[in-house]
Amino acid sequence: MLLGTIIEQRSNFVSRKRKQHPIAYLNGMSIIWDIERESIAHFIKKTTEIIEIERKQLEIEYQKWEREKRDYGNDFDWMTIYHGDSHFEDEGIKIAGYASVFYNSIFITIFSKLEIRLFQICEYCSGILELEIKAKDLAGRNYIVKAKKYIEKVIRVDLSKCNEEWQTILNYQQIRNSIVHSDGNRKITSDTLLKFIEDEEGIGYEASKCKTYIYSSAFVEKFNGRFNQIVDFFINEIVTQKTNST
Repeated sequence: MLLGTIIEQRSNFVSRKRKQHPIAYLNGMSIIWDIERESIAHFIKKTTEIIEIERKQLEIEYQKWEREKRDYGNDFDWMTIYHGDSHFEDEGIKIAGYASVFYNSIFITIFSKLEIRLFQICEYCSGILELEIKAKDLAGRNYIVKAKKYIEKVIRVDLSKCNEEWQTILNYQQIRNSIVHSDGNRKITSDTLLKFIEDEEGIGYEASKCKTYIYSSAFVEKFNGRFNQIVDFFINEIVTQKTNST
């Protein structure tokens, strides 16, 4: 109830500011998506904290085990030591697995939302502007490229100001495809993508194994913000250019 009231109040403010064209209601959609982005950011933070608590607890228990081996090692048979060491090795692998599954899953989820949001923008504009051609009518299977092409070619909005940031989104897409289709086990031949991975915090590429892996929440947190920025930029350009053209 409270969330609905806040969204309505913000949307009313936006509509008062931009009464001249119904395309401006895209700003109201942006407000709702901003709240969703904040929810994702909170989820990433809280889940990362839980994983870190488990990791630290395991480290404490492991250090205790190492002290026991040092102080009472002569009283332990080899089987006890073997099972003790194996236990901590297995638990460490599990916690690393939790993190890997979480980072991959949340990254794929955020990227899916990017695809959906861009298509929703296209659908809204096609209805308001009464366009016969829809985004889904364009050739190709690359959703985000189709959406951008639709905004530029059919809605006729200049998005050239975001070319550099758009290349960053395409880098994220290649990483997403690698994780979805081959669990990150894919050789990278693009120097642009290799440089991107090298510069980004929280992601790495092991050339000898052709393995891309996300190892820190920093990577998905930053992508969550960039996803929001590119959507907001598209909306701002559409609203500004189509309002000024009437």
